[in-house]
Amino acid sequence: MNGEMESAGGAAYIASLMDGMPRLTNVHYYAKIVKEKSRLRQIIHATQRIQTDALGGYTSPDELTAQIEQLAKTPVKGDNPAVVVSFRDLLTMELPPLDYLFEPLLTEGGTGEIWGWRGTGKSFLATEIAMGIALGKATLFPNSEIGGGNWPVSRAYRVLYVYGEMHASQIKERAVQIAHGHGDSLPPHEGFGLLSKDFQKNWRPRIREASNRKHIDDRVFGGGYELLILDNLSTLWPHRAGWRRRTYGSALRLVRGSESARRQRDLPAPRRQGRATSAAALKRKTCWTS
Repeated sequence: MNGEMESAGGAAYIASLMDGMPRLTNVHYYAKIVKEKSRLRQIIHATQRIQTDALGGYTSPDELTAQIEQLAKTPVKGDNPAVVVSFRDLLTMELPPLDYLFEPLLTEGGTGEIWGWRGTGKSFLATEIAMGIALGKATLFPNSEIGGGNWPVSRAYRVLYVYGEMHASQIKERAVQIAHGHGDSLPPHEGFGLLSKDFQKNWRPRIREASNRKHIDDRVFGGGYELLILDNLSTLWPHRAGWRRRTYGSALRLVRGSESARRQRDLPAPRRQGRATSAAALKRKTCWTS
């Protein structure tokens, strides 16, 4: 080697150069280190952005809290939870049939939407549905001769109804009418719960902010409710008619038609319909009774 090895430090030195290199047997350990450092960089960048928004006053405290919660739930890159099923495999998969709260409009674990103009009976219809489901009626609106109705109910479910705008006196008046229509049959105390602004002291039902959603979350899960009804999104979520369904059993939401569509004398398409399993439109005022 004409002395080149010696001038480079000798054989012992050259052999020692491999000591600091990752070995194949330790590749999993080194990959874990790289993955953890990548996650730390993501956290640093995200927290710096949140800190900047907080100091600058650009974002509300509730929205910042929601961003922090989302950051905690964000999966590490490389741990992609998305699962792809091939078309060929789908053809031979054994899948459970759909379970309905009431068929064909609302599945267990699904979301439904009722929409229409003010005064078309959305709230009355939804309250009657809630009553029938809480009682475990065999069929909703069994004697209906118009479009809709004759919907079979699988069993009794525990229902929480969240009112965003109706006064307690109006809710009571409607409840008396509906109870009378059922022959004064009443669900158990824990079977049908009502949440309205007039029942609160220092809080108003809202679902736009993470803190307010948590209040409702606690009532849903703490009360063991299986169906959540939101009436209506125009007031519960001001300026945004959408609801991210969380891990409730099922949810039914009510949406009011927009003013622009009203001027066009036409019903709007359901807002955020992509987030609902099914949607129903009320096109005229009617009397909903079972």
